[in-house]
Amino acid sequence: MLFGNVTWPGSLPSDLSALTKGACTATADVYFCSTCGATIFWAAKDQTVKDIVVATGVVENAKEVLRFVEHVYLGDTRDGGISDWVGSAGGERLVRWRENEDPEELEMGWSESGNENKGKSKEQKEVRAWCKCRGVQFTVTPPSKESGMSSPPAPTTTMYILP
Repeated sequence: MLFGNVTWPGSLPSDLSALTKGACTATADVYFCSTCGATIFWAAKDQTVKDIVVATGVVENAKEVLRFVEHVYLGDTRDGGISDWVGSAGGERLVRWRENEDPEELEMGWSESGNENKGKSKEQKEVRAWCKCRGVQFTVTPPSKESGMSSPPAPTTTMYILP
């Protein structure tokens, strides 16, 4: 999952009525906008932990007030996810952690199964995707003559993926 977030000092807002809470992990809940579904922040289930983790996409003027410094939870991606393509931000190298600030820093090109398959082209007919709870699942297929798209869409094309 590609998602920018920042640990924000402070506690939960006092009014959560416009948000929907969901279980993110065994130790954290995630809060979504009840209207549009946008992720707003994560918060520890342990009420003694006061910091919340805010989604950078909801921060006004994020480019001026935030700085990306690392990739975390790459172990969950099994292949490093997008971190190979986004190795730096603002001219600074982004640190790559297997977990969150895990002592194991990962190198570019890391994959769980080793690097033997990195860079090898492999024809893939479809890609399965799902949310964390698997309540939403769908399949993405590459462009083909059958789909009416013989090549990937132009970068300015708006694409929608529906379950």
